[in-house]
Amino acid sequence: MFAFLRKIRKSLIRSGSAQKYLLYAIGEIILVVIGILIALQINNWNEDRKESIMETKVLEDLSENLTLNLGILESRLTYYKACNHSSKIVLAFLDGKLSYSDTLHEHFHQARIRNLGSFLSQSGFENFKNAGFNLLSSDLLKKELLNLFENTYLSMESTLRGLELEFNPDWQTYIAENFYFEDIKDGPGFLIPKNINGIIDNDFYHHLIKYDLGTREFEMSFQDECLKETQRVLQLIEDELGE
Repeated sequence: MFAFLRKIRKSLIRSGSAQKYLLYAIGEIILVVIGILIALQINNWNEDRKESIMETKVLEDLSENLTLNLGILESRLTYYKACNHSSKIVLAFLDGKLSYSDTLHEHFHQARIRNLGSFLSQSGFENFKNAGFNLLSSDLLKKELLNLFENTYLSMESTLRGLELEFNPDWQTYIAENFYFEDIKDGPGFLIPKNINGIIDNDFYHHLIKYDLGTREFEMSFQDECLKETQRVLQLIEDELGE
């Protein structure tokens, strides 16, 4: 192509026609400009394609991250519900509404369980931050992700950490293991009473069971909110991915 243009240029120079040479020069400039514009367009297309691939990867990481968090929250809420069920059974026993039986051993254990941990996965969000917040084309999704990870999750974890600091494990150890219950011996997750009448008559133990029940219900309200927000944002990501 360039060799052909050089031949035309030489031919026009030999002909001595300034007008024809000027028109040729203008045409050559136009061709060069068009070539540059095409090259820039191809480069922009390649950059857009790279960003699109990166955006998809970040969205997939976020989807995986939120799916993992959903599993954590669902498992935690399911177990908390079982613990609350046990607390209510123990309270019914302490109030004389249930007779003693070996089936209570598991409930004595579960009624004491508090704070299963507050940490949720942040891996996908960290990748999102490292890639740059402007990578996502959806401003709505960007806003919802920032609110979920930096507001909803942090608020829940801050609240649960505060409750954990407030909790005094020495109470539970004193009442549950060193005074009224045998060591766990029938298998994991069981407590055997040493003195049935002792735990029935002990107001402090009665108070602890009520306190743990109420605290778990308070924790569950935060975690249920996180679960619903996680489900909603996950759906936005899946919509963006076209799944």
